[in-house]
Amino acid sequence: MNFPGGITLALAVAWLFIEIAISIQKRPTKDASGTDRRSLQVMWLSISIPITVITSLKYSGILARCPGALLLGSPYLVCLGCLGIVGGMALRLAAIRALGRRFTVQVSIVEGHRLMQEGLYRWVRHPSYLGSLISLTGLGLAMENWICMIVLVAVPAMATSYRISIEETVLRREFGPEYEAYAKKTKRLLPWIY
Repeated sequence: MNFPGGITLALAVAWLFIEIAISIQKRPTKDASGTDRRSLQVMWLSISIPITVITSLKYSGILARCPGALLLGSPYLVCLGCLGIVGGMALRLAAIRALGRRFTVQVSIVEGHRLMQEGLYRWVRHPSYLGSLISLTGLGLAMENWICMIVLVAVPAMATSYRISIEETVLRREFGPEYEAYAKKTKRLLPWIY
């Protein structure tokens, strides 16, 4: 395993442990109302399965023989991918920190919940999900394979879209016109675009 590849693997493992720690700290409550609609499980599966399969293929050497290489052996591409992983994790953690006790891993409204519209949330409605997708894009770059990058981004992006639709339904129900006004002036994931 070369130097940038070792960093990529270490970052992927660190990312996994951070996500596990977040899940434990913000343990889901029993979703008696059914608002989460299993979106937490869908998110975990859509991220963990592709990452596990693709990193296994990468570090077993099988991926090097697969079609779709970007710039095989390019340490610059791997380093750019590592920056994406770290940048995405930092964005996700900053978004979670900004929400504080209102952040839960399961779609829910906590007592005393207010709609967050400041800081990162002034630019996009779901910066935490954006951070995850940036990290996944970085990991895809570090894998140096277009097919892997598409799988690492597209599968979780579909699950994220599902989760966002559930989350926004709950927020609209809870905050009504306040959320509608907020949604009109912000984008879901990418400022000024989407």
